[in-house]
Formats: sequence, C-alpha cells, structure tokens
Amino acid sequence: MPDPAPTTTAPDGTASDGTSPDAIPAKGTAPDGTTPQDTTADATSPADPDPVDVSSDDSGAEKSQVSTNSSTADEGPDHVSSIDLDPAGPNAINLGFTSAASDDEAATDQKPKTRGRVRRVLIAILLAVAIAGMTALAFASWRIIAQRHALLEIQPQVGPLSLDYSSEGAVTADYLRTALAAEVELDTTVGAVYRESPEKSVLFLGGTGLIWTPAKDLDTAMDLISDNEGSVTDLHEVDPGPLSGTMKCGVTKASDGDLTVCGWADHGSLALALFNNRPPAEAAPLMLEMRNITESR
Repeated sequence: MPDPAPTTTAPDGTASDGTSPDAIPAKGTAPDGTTPQDTTADATSPADPDPVDVSSDDSGAEKSQVSTNSSTADEGPDHVSSIDLDPAGPNAINLGFTSAASDDEAATDQKPKTRGRVRRVLIAILLAVAIAGMTALAFASWRIIAQRHALLEIQPQVGPLSLDYSSEGAVTADYLRTALAAEVELDTTVGAVYRESPEKSVLFLGGTGLIWTPAKDLDTAMDLISDNEGSVTDLHEVDPGPLSGTMKCGVTKASDGDLTVCGWADHGSLALALFNNRPPAEAAPLMLEMRNITESR
C-alpha cells in the first residue's frame, strides 16, 4: 500500500486537501461537534425530580406548577411544607398524646382484670370461712360423739363422804331425781345423800342423755334450786377436770344457812350437788372428785 500523501497548509490557513483547520475536530471532540462529557450527561443524568409540565393548554395551571416547584426549591431540602396530624394518615407524627378512644379501651381492658382479682379474693375468703366452719362443726361433732355415751353410778364413798342409806336419805334422793327429770330431758336419773358428819351433808342428783347445749341446760337445772331454796348468786365457772364440759358453783339461801350449789354438764350427763356448811372454795374440789368417781364413758 502506498503511503498517504502529506498534508500541507496554505498561507491562507487551508489545508492542501481544501479543508479549514477549524473543520478538523479537536482532541476529545466527536465528529458531530459535541464533547464526550455532554453526551455522557445526556445519557446518564437522572430526570428532574420536579418536572414542569409545559404541554398544558391552561397557562394558569402551568404558572402555578412552576411557582410551586420554584418555591420549594428556594426553601431548601429541610423545609417541611405541611405536617400531617391525622393519626391515621401515611405521614402521621406521634406527638405523645393519647386519644380518648385509647383511654376508653385501656379502661375497658383494666375492668376485667380488676373484677377477676376481686373475684379471686372473694373466693379465697369464702373458702377460708367454709373451712373454718367445717373445722368447728367437725370438732363439735367429735365432742358430742365422745361425750354422749356417759354413765352415772352412785359410789358408796367419795373422799370424806359416805353414802346415807337411811329411809330419810332415800326419800330425799327420789324427790331430787323427780324434780330434775321435770326440768331437763334425760334418759336416766340418779339421786343420793352423802354425809361427812351430822353437821355436813351433800345432796346429789344427776342423769344421762344426749344434751345438745350443756351450759344452757346446766343453767336450767340451777333454776330448779332457785325455785325451791332461793336464787343462786355468785355463780361462776370452775375447773371441769379431765372429762371437760362445763362446771359451775354458786351460793343460795336456805332456812338453816347458806348452801353451796355446784353442778356439771356435758353432752352426755348433767348433775347437781348441794353442800351445807361448806364454802364454794371447799365444795368445788369435792364436786370434781365426785364427778371423776361417778361418771364414766
């Protein structure tokens, strides 16, 4: 291949091939006269985020759109044109306030919890009361069962006292048994007269049976003494001993002086004794000894 002919420049600035130096593209220039930078910018530049629609026939709307875009651009990227306070809106801002509906829902949710707590407390109290009642009932039932089958047997000797077998003593014992049976409902009754000396004697009467209210029935038996002798005063409880139940002592007036009255009662037996010439402090231990010897279960 022949070498290309060299290009020469004429004095008027034209090349030997007839072209002007200005027509030769400069380094980095495309044949169409554009720079590569311009071409790249046109190809890769993102679209205007706020394009202006100038194709509309409504000139007023076009101007409004341009003005809005321009105003937004002037105010800068940190400008917030409006705040959406609608709690259901897409751009809602939580300002820390709770709506009335939320408060009502919270209160509604709290009520069942409160009612449930109160219900549990009430159930616990009812259970405690029921358990206490059942315990008391069980104890009372056990006590009744343990005491109801009592026996009274007259003994010939009780400490310093000896049984009086005289006819006068027998008549007095029968009278006491009949009077006690009329006042208190008993299955069996007993009566006896004991003497320690001519000046000191004891009238004893008692009976057995199911007694639901020992203390009340003992007071009823004391009324029997009040009707015959006089009201019993200074009535007070004393030690009933290992057989438990209730035991009381008091004082009543008689024609020949004061009489000390002592009695016991449980769910299976009831008894009274009248002591002459003995103060209550001396009669109470003797009555307890008489009970321990006479009553059995």
